[in-house]
Amino acid sequence: MGVLEKYRDHNLIAKLLAYVLFFDAGTSILKMFINMIRWGSGLFSIFTIIYQTVPVIAGLILLLNKHHDKIFKLSFAGALVVTRLIMLIRTIASGNPAVTTVLASFVQFILTVGIAAYYLGVIRPAGRKNHLIVVYGIMGIAAIFFIFPIGSISVDIFGICAVMVLYGYQETRAQGNQAMYVYGGMIGTAYYMVYTVLGSLLGLFYVYLPGFFNYTNFVLVMLMPLLVYDRIVPNEGQSLMLDFGALTGASAPAQYAQPMQNAYQQPMQQNNFDPMTGQPINVQPQQNNFDPMTGQPINAQPQQNNFDPMTGQPINVQPQQNKFDPMTGKPIDPNGGQ
Repeated sequence: MGVLEKYRDHNLIAKLLAYVLFFDAGTSILKMFINMIRWGSGLFSIFTIIYQTVPVIAGLILLLNKHHDKIFKLSFAGALVVTRLIMLIRTIASGNPAVTTVLASFVQFILTVGIAAYYLGVIRPAGRKNHLIVVYGIMGIAAIFFIFPIGSISVDIFGICAVMVLYGYQETRAQGNQAMYVYGGMIGTAYYMVYTVLGSLLGLFYVYLPGFFNYTNFVLVMLMPLLVYDRIVPNEGQSLMLDFGALTGASAPAQYAQPMQNAYQQPMQQNNFDPMTGQPINVQPQQNNFDPMTGQPINAQPQQNNFDPMTGQPINVQPQQNKFDPMTGKPIDPNGGQ
């Protein structure tokens, strides 16, 4: 995996993902205008434009690093929920729709409400493991509808949301097996980008990729949340909590109120120990009975003859008296102090 290390730049990946989201939104609107030229202006739909607000706002957040900006966060979550609500209403009002179609649209609306609440902090993030449990639970439900096929539910958007939730947190270089998660997420994200570009270009001319690519894209989109596995997350190891005050900022934890540049930032290492693993960094041999990692004495012993046995240095030095060293009681000159 050392070959991929030079590409492990989350800022670069965020920008590329933003451009892909812009491209996907643009080609969707362009496709509508091509159809209008071919078959008449009656194919214009304002809803096609409204639906593209979600990838556009997501792209702006990733491109401009607005992960902690309240206006951008509310805009993305609001657009996500509103567009899915519009889809649900249009499905019901379309005239005698199939039960599975209505069910799929309703489930997608509920799932987007859940992911929006998690994104806004109403459901507080409490560590990477809990984060993955939440997002994979949501994506797993969507996957059931995708695989069997019960109805049309977009798994892609949940993968993007899962990445965006943690993208603004502090990055720490994972070591060992943890790095495998990050690289898996990078591969999944890279494939998603390629698939989206190809699918959007071919879709302009009603040429679509074979179904095999749909399922491959689905599998690799499920890896996308692992891209942010090596982020330091507030409240690591604590249980999930509901906090409706997060919508107003009234009861948000202190780390949420910090400026965007250093939000959620925690010290990378303390006392030469890695806070992520608890293992020592740059271990050195002990010197003078002191642990160089912590600065604490090892096997402390009582002082003897006014000397510190840990360092060998005198304690409470006093002036000499009668040619005898008051620290040792020994004579100072060869004549024995006489």
